[in-house]
Amino acid sequence: MYETDRVTLRKFTLKDIDEFEKLNSSIEVMKYFPKVLTRGESLEFLERIIEKYDEQGFGLMACIEKKSGNFMGYIGLNSPNFNSFFTPTVEIGWRFKSEYWHKGYATEGASEIVKIGFVQLKLSEITSFTSIYNLPSQNVMKRLKMIKIAKFEHPNIEKESWLASHVLYRITFSEFNK
Repeated sequence: MYETDRVTLRKFTLKDIDEFEKLNSSIEVMKYFPKVLTRGESLEFLERIIEKYDEQGFGLMACIEKKSGNFMGYIGLNSPNFNSFFTPTVEIGWRFKSEYWHKGYATEGASEIVKIGFVQLKLSEITSFTSIYNLPSQNVMKRLKMIKIAKFEHPNIEKESWLASHVLYRITFSEFNK
């Protein structure tokens, strides 16, 4: 478990399924993803997150608002499961319920995760990517001192989809230490 001033980051458990499902079934939250997830798809995703964390010792973490104890979403490190010019890589990602948007939680929690990646896990770089239209996430990447390095077509999204074009950001250990 990790803490910042306003955020607790902890390992997911299967008890998180109800809140996790609410997050993944929100049309607003999933705007820049190919589709909302059903409860069954959310459960499969949650089980993969837990399994991957146990295997790697890191992964996506439940993000809890310290003040209220409420589940806000997730932040964490992940190894993407597709082939591209920049994989294998460790990426940072996040997803929040809309009522927690534009309050600095993503940047605050993600800053802690970047620090964990470089200091504890000794990563040499961390990447992040999103749809070219997802400007809020790109703004978080910029606040993390990440630099946009490429545009690419996501191999797991149909080429005809408006979501296929993605941008890739990266921060290296030396950039983190500036």
